[in-house]
Amino acid sequence: MRDLSLAENLAENQICVIIGASHAGVNCAFALRKEGWGGKILLIDSDSELPYHRPPLSKTYLHSSEALGQNLLKSSESYGKENIQLLLGIKALSIDRKTQKVQLDNGTWQAYDKLVLATGARALIPSIKGLSEAKYVYPLRTAADVNGIRDKIYKNQVKK
Repeated sequence: MRDLSLAENLAENQICVIIGASHAGVNCAFALRKEGWGGKILLIDSDSELPYHRPPLSKTYLHSSEALGQNLLKSSESYGKENIQLLLGIKALSIDRKTQKVQLDNGTWQAYDKLVLATGARALIPSIKGLSEAKYVYPLRTAADVNGIRDKIYKNQVKK
């Protein structure tokens, strides 16, 4: 066993929480490992799917019956190999900077030493009169959005 410097010992006992598991969050997690971060890495995202490329959602994924797995950013094995813990389907509700904790929607608080906010974008729904009552208007940002759109297209008897 090699001797670790004090800084290395501290880093190995630290927790880096990354909120957002899209392209930036995932790349940040893997870059931390590549650069020698020895501490715990938690990648938190409200999407319950393994992190995936988003551009194909409105292109190949929307128009095909292919599985989302073909568009993953990294394989599930990659996260395990790099000791990156995924907390998927969980929303970060608030950040308490004084106590260095993130409140999660599952009722828990997650402590952190380092925090990365990589939340990306969200679908902007314009405030157009009557839009909220419109029957066939859908945002397209997540795989769940595309699955909902595909379901409506293929289940709708009237094709227009």
